[in-house]
Amino acid sequence: MWFVLKQPLLDREFDRWSSYNEESYRELSYALYSENLTLFEQLLDKYQIKWLLVDKSIIAPGNDQKVLFFDETKNLLEDSQKIKMVKTFGEKIEIYEVDLISIKKMDSFINLVSTEKVGTELSEEIIKQVPERINPFSLYNPKPNRKINLDTNKLEIFPELCSSKDANQVFGLSQEENGFKILAKNGITCVKFPLEKIIPRNLSKNSLIEVNFESQANTNEKPHICLFDQTLNRCIGQPFPDSYFLITDNIKNYQLQFNLDAIGENGQKEIIYKDISLNIYNPSIVINDSFSGFNEEAYFNITDFNRKPESCSQPQAKQIEGKLTKDKNQSYIQYLSQGGSICDHFSYPTLEHNLGYAIVVESKNIEGLPIRLCLTNYETKRCDLYVELSNKDHFEKQVFLVPPMGDSLGYDINLNNHSVGNSYSINQLKSIVIFPIDYQWLEIKENKKQEGSLIALNQSYEKNWRAFTWERPLSFKSLGEPIIINNWQNGWYAQED
Repeated sequence: MWFVLKQPLLDREFDRWSSYNEESYRELSYALYSENLTLFEQLLDKYQIKWLLVDKSIIAPGNDQKVLFFDETKNLLEDSQKIKMVKTFGEKIEIYEVDLISIKKMDSFINLVSTEKVGTELSEEIIKQVPERINPFSLYNPKPNRKINLDTNKLEIFPELCSSKDANQVFGLSQEENGFKILAKNGITCVKFPLEKIIPRNLSKNSLIEVNFESQANTNEKPHICLFDQTLNRCIGQPFPDSYFLITDNIKNYQLQFNLDAIGENGQKEIIYKDISLNIYNPSIVINDSFSGFNEEAYFNITDFNRKPESCSQPQAKQIEGKLTKDKNQSYIQYLSQGGSICDHFSYPTLEHNLGYAIVVESKNIEGLPIRLCLTNYETKRCDLYVELSNKDHFEKQVFLVPPMGDSLGYDINLNNHSVGNSYSINQLKSIVIFPIDYQWLEIKENKKQEGSLIALNQSYEKNWRAFTWERPLSFKSLGEPIIINNWQNGWYAQED
């Protein structure tokens, strides 16, 4: 279209030529997908967009079609007092005209702060705000209010496969004296105890449960327990050390989960859990209600279990591997792919969209391309954040920001370890921490005005553009380097005479 129209276009085809070209898409898409009409109208003025073309013949192959946001866009435009539909072509093409405010009359403009390229100083400040684990006895009585011995022989228990199905798997359970034995091969076997069946229902709000047990294994199997949340459909992050679990919701929502992780193991593994007891602690102080809604995502440990990432490219990758490595000093997941992609994901279904978040990711690049990260919005089905992780050969913490996006719930973090041809891409992922952040997401900047008439060029700023004034008979005078108008355009001031 830009070959036949005399007016300049805002089209993502031009992103590659200048970083300034990306800002219009980033800001306009944020306003649109957060359904912020006021901001959307202000950005139309900022970018001097006189005409909008909505093409409903566009499709999104391989994606949920909701990501196109056609209905929501139409409702947003119809609610505007300065945007009017002026022409349709069939049932698919709609043309809207915008009642613009002239650049010359604009005293200020709005920017969406950088969410993908966060500066070093701000990143360091945000990293300092990452929540740390809490000493439980700074909030709770050191002596338990109640102790419960768990007689597993009197409870109906059964094994579950708590990992994806695969070939040559074994998961099983047998009763033992004062406990039980879990069996596993090439998967994760778990045994779950609903809390409502083992602890009193009149549990105090914000109670803390400590789980004590003995374990036996013939080889190097390590015991692992967690608190399974039926709303999240996974084990939840905890602000306290291992074996201490905060109960903030109705106990019907929780299950105590005992695990044996044998993913990638060709031989059968066994572990015995026995002499299980629970200590229940009541708060020693009045805990603020906001603590009940603590951000479990900040404590969720992505390296708790082995991963089973899958090939996600066509054709299938020649080689893939997702391996959890744990030692005394650190734990990380290593992703390897050759000739295609290996994908993994982590779910955060209760994150509220009306809050802003910081995401702190620690990773390193061993070989080939770095990991691509997409933060998928449950409501719009789009990537609210799409970035490449670190290409450094040492672990590096990166900070990304997620502005408020509406009134819905839920995000997924989708990872893509992509390689081209016969080359390998090898990356290591150590942690992902998400927590709410109070931040000023929109910056209001003043247009600096000078004497004379403003000449504007509606193309992204480039310092080598030049404007000239003509003086009789054949004399031209350069106005020098352009200034930035509205944070993206080229501009010059020329004297009235």
